[in-house]
Amino acid sequence: MKLLIAARLNSEYKLRTTLEPILQLSMIDQVYLVRRYPIELPKTICYSPPVLLRKSILTTELYRVWKIMMLCLFKRPDGLMGIHFIFHCVYTALAKMIFRIPLIMLIIESPDKYRQHPVFNFLMRRADLVGVRGNNSLKFLSNTAKVDEPRIFVTPDVHRFQNPEEIKEAEKNYDLVFVGYYTKAKRIDILLEVVDRIRQQKPDVSLALVGDGPLHDSVVEKIDQLGLHDNVDRLGHVKSIYPYLKSSRIFIMTSQTEGLPTVLLEALGFGLPFVVPDVGDVRDLAIDDYNAIVVEKLDVDAFAAACLKLLEDDEYYQTVHANACAFRDELKDRHRFESVQRLWEEKLKVTLQ
Repeated sequence: MKLLIAARLNSEYKLRTTLEPILQLSMIDQVYLVRRYPIELPKTICYSPPVLLRKSILTTELYRVWKIMMLCLFKRPDGLMGIHFIFHCVYTALAKMIFRIPLIMLIIESPDKYRQHPVFNFLMRRADLVGVRGNNSLKFLSNTAKVDEPRIFVTPDVHRFQNPEEIKEAEKNYDLVFVGYYTKAKRIDILLEVVDRIRQQKPDVSLALVGDGPLHDSVVEKIDQLGLHDNVDRLGHVKSIYPYLKSSRIFIMTSQTEGLPTVLLEALGFGLPFVVPDVGDVRDLAIDDYNAIVVEKLDVDAFAAACLKLLEDDEYYQTVHANACAFRDELKDRHRFESVQRLWEEKLKVTLQ
């Protein structure tokens, strides 16, 4: 079986972990991957625009549309897959309509991002199968975008939870930890305002800020503006995020939009309680007042109050921590490589054969 995949995922790690269960299936003989940047993967031929064309979004996208159409015409894949929102699912949907090839859309964004796109929702209804990150997205596509529910399924991340030796209790050097890419959607400005608000009652509150990105300068400026140098450890890119998760008490995320970020699984692996916004599919992993406190997005006061409750009420903290550990153990089988691979094998057989 030959599969043509158009993908946006900028993180090579995320792309590899998403595709690995599919690439290791015996039923998959060849994958044609159309992507902005080249990558080496088993069974895969990667088609990326030449360096000169990558300098312009227009020429990059024109190249990718042309390449998808040429591959459909001359390679005749058995199936198409578009990963991410615009443009990849749109390109593959158009190819499906022209060449009558079965299509799988893998939507990893929050429903908020495609709520205002009736054309995209129209194209999504033409897909033979739609994979989503969680149950909120599934309900949205069924109720609002009017995609037939039997054609929607939740695609878990492959994740290996730490063994008992790796997750044993360690000294807690940080009250809070954030791990992520500095983009507008992550609303790190809100996160820093939350730390500033907590500091009014807990002057020694500490945040491990792990990551970097295009908003680096504005994050530094916000730390300067609020005078948080003694409270925020700006760590940038690190070799492994696990030591920082292990040495922190709470995982916090203040995003305006999300799908279902893998870092929640990584934090859950260490039994960290979450303080997170009610966005995207976050509630699939963050159960309010069980292993997490879920608050309205962008509400600085609510975030601060949730953090203070966990930091100042040790009995409550220990309960939520124990619940997080129990929930982690419940999820282990669902996120095992073999379980995710079996799910993909079942869906591909029904859709493409």
